[in-house]
Amino acid sequence: MTRTYASRTGTRAAIAARSGGAGRTLVTLAILAMTACGTTVESIKAGGAFVPWLPLAPAHQVVDPAVSPPSPVPPGAPPCVASQLEGVGLAGGAAAGNVNMPLLIRNKGSAGCYLHGFVDVTVLDRREHVLAQAAGDVGRGTFFADGPLIDVWMPAGTPGLPRPFQTRDGSLGQALVNFSWYDCQYPLAATLVIGLAGGGSFRMSYARQAAGNPSCQNDESTVNSIRRGPLSAAGTQSPYWSVDLEMTMPVDARRGTRISYFVTFTNTSNQPFEMLPCADYTEAIYGKQFPESYQLNCEPVRPIAPGASATFEIRYDVPAAAEPGFRDFSWSLADGRLDAAVASGKLRIT
Repeated sequence: MTRTYASRTGTRAAIAARSGGAGRTLVTLAILAMTACGTTVESIKAGGAFVPWLPLAPAHQVVDPAVSPPSPVPPGAPPCVASQLEGVGLAGGAAAGNVNMPLLIRNKGSAGCYLHGFVDVTVLDRREHVLAQAAGDVGRGTFFADGPLIDVWMPAGTPGLPRPFQTRDGSLGQALVNFSWYDCQYPLAATLVIGLAGGGSFRMSYARQAAGNPSCQNDESTVNSIRRGPLSAAGTQSPYWSVDLEMTMPVDARRGTRISYFVTFTNTSNQPFEMLPCADYTEAIYGKQFPESYQLNCEPVRPIAPGASATFEIRYDVPAAAEPGFRDFSWSLADGRLDAAVASGKLRIT
């Protein structure tokens, strides 16, 4: 018995892999009519319409969108002061147990200015208690693709800030900061205080819980840390692809055995999705327990056309130490070009 966890059903194009010359895998595109309720691990295996799993070592990097050069800073432009600035939290992403909760900063003043380097970040709860802090050289650099140290031009009159946690990028003339805040107790923040390298600070609303990571082994863990990247230019990344993920997996899995399951990508964008370079993926119980990471075997797949799909075989070694019972199981792709790159379902461990 298997279960299919889907956000999209109906006709889809699947990738069928066959052996080819010179040891390469040839891929043909077939149109298959399958619905979520009729798709099982067994039916996918029988049809052969999938890219086989390979134990590829992870590259330990996030595949990010292409970036255009930022706008240059006009000669003689002054550095920004805190009273000119406002900020908002953006929609986040996760990869290999790491969580990005990026920040967007805008110049609300009437004159242009520039930003450079790292901002300090203090997290406050609604009672103004400090939950976490990163200042100076502490907590610099994140797991994600931080940009180099550059001067970021912040002209006046850019579009207003988006709604909190709704978008993944800002507009040209605004600044981005990769931001990761971990706390195994998952406290709820209310405000961030953003300190500038040249002095001064401003506040921004930030109603969001801390994230957990693989170091949080249980609710009693005391991990508490902040990582933040340097200021970089917003609005320079190419548009994100919208891709639905469907995970077809067995219901039952015995401890100490390897299971096979499938993840299907359906390109819901209006542009072809070029999967290269192949991103890493992480699979885990409860998103953090017994994680395994590999690089996705995407080499056989050329760009996935709008409306088409590609199915990948994935394998997972169920740990002998895993507790029996129904457990949340997740699969996430370290591809920053996607609106969402996570699939999850229930796995009964016996």
